[in-house]
Amino acid sequence: MNANNNWRRVSKRRPCPICNRADWCLFAGPADSPAAAICPRVESAKRCGEAGWLHILRDDGPTLTPWRRTIRRAIKMMAKRTGTTPDFGKLAAEFRAAARPEALRRLGYSLGVSVEGLQRLGVGWSVEHRAWTFPMVDADGTVLGIRLRLRSGKKLSVRGRKEGLFVPDGRFVAWKVWYGKLLVENGN
Repeated sequence: MNANNNWRRVSKRRPCPICNRADWCLFAGPADSPAAAICPRVESAKRCGEAGWLHILRDDGPTLTPWRRTIRRAIKMMAKRTGTTPDFGKLAAEFRAAARPEALRRLGYSLGVSVEGLQRLGVGWSVEHRAWTFPMVDADGTVLGIRLRLRSGKKLSVRGRKEGLFVPDGRFVAWKVWYGKLLVENGN
């Protein structure tokens, strides 16, 4: 991103890619795939005076799709294409393959966790949803659903399946066999 970008105000038609609001924020780059945003509501590492905080959206990270697509609409479109509920195991694998290493590193830094930890959890990137994906599994390791984490930090679930646990590769099954019980802490 260069310093000569023209900053434009967000609107109802093109809301802020960070907070999803239609006022106060600015974005630079193409309207359907901005390279950066300045948002006064969501903090980042770089403050831009009284305008807000700078958020780099496209540097080496995922390419964004147009703003107007909603998650509900995208899932309905997937179901129409296949005629059934999406195969969440296959979707999780596709999302995992779409995650760029540099973008995964930035996510790990922002969450305070290692890239290896994110990879073991099967974290991926959904271009269609413009969100990070976290597969949820059952006791046998079958993917039951997918949790989405938007750039703003908001968390949603892909519709159509059940919720499960976020478990590192293969660890849950080993614990179940060895110990017979699993203690899970629910914290924020």
